[in-house]
Amino acid sequence: MQLAARFQVIAPANPGAPTWILDVAHNPAAARVLARNLRDLESGGRTLAVCGILADKDATGVVAELRGCVDAWWCVTTDGDRGRSGAALAQTVASQVAAPVEGADSTSAGCAAALEAAKPLDRILIFGSFHVVGPALDWLEARGVLPRATLPEYTATPRATYVQG
Repeated sequence: MQLAARFQVIAPANPGAPTWILDVAHNPAAARVLARNLRDLESGGRTLAVCGILADKDATGVVAELRGCVDAWWCVTTDGDRGRSGAALAQTVASQVAAPVEGADSTSAGCAAALEAAKPLDRILIFGSFHVVGPALDWLEARGVLPRATLPEYTATPRATYVQG
């Protein structure tokens, strides 16, 4: 069984569209595995990243693991008490990489910008937190990119609840 958002690869429905890869990698160890998986998955194009990392996570360490695997970065805002703005994350990323880096106010804005920049054979990597990958899955579903077969795992109601007695 493959878990949603753990190196989830969504192949393009048509030859002119990019491949989408979703991963909740949010710490250096997970980013190291993600980088290895990206290197192992052949790509004839660039890797464009839509990235959001919570403020209490080691963004510098995550970027260090992925800097050789990503050709352009869109850093998006993560909401909530532990959130970080896309602009603040973009500053951190830009200090670590030579690739282009942009900030975005939302996951949907980052996904749209990466898609607009993508060419055939490119892949768009969305990663860094469930706070980013969850909204990205919704965004992809709304555009008909996410195959129906993968939706129940993300959207299904839990089958049982735990009641502490």
